[in-house]
Amino acid sequence: MADRRTMESIFTENGCSDFKWMDPGDVIVSEWVRFKCMFGCGEFGRAVACPPNLPDLDFSRKLFAGYRDAVLFHFEGDLEDPEDRHAWTKGINGSLLAVERAVFLAGNYKAIVIYVDPCNICGSGECVPDKSDCR
Repeated sequence: MADRRTMESIFTENGCSDFKWMDPGDVIVSEWVRFKCMFGCGEFGRAVACPPNLPDLDFSRKLFAGYRDAVLFHFEGDLEDPEDRHAWTKGINGSLLAVERAVFLAGNYKAIVIYVDPCNICGSGECVPDKSDCR
């Protein structure tokens, strides 16, 4: 299993150099997050990786409880049009996917990334609500 120093090298090599280690128990799993998505995002219900198409809160709490370490990455961008975020986050999510794969291959088999925005890895620009249709 890769140690923190090795993983930090992987992060940096993949353009994810602004990060902070954290205790997964500090991740707040709460209904207000889904509520904010429900009434604050036009993607609600239309993307596999967005509410309500995610595991329930109890599952999420158990998921985070199964980890010893978590990493929070920081990305900064200045976009004039908020809708430009989809193209911007596609690149970020590609980097995160590369990080996840490299960390996994380094022996951290529980490595998983929670994407920024709908994943848009396929590049279609339209995320689907049913994961069986995910490209």
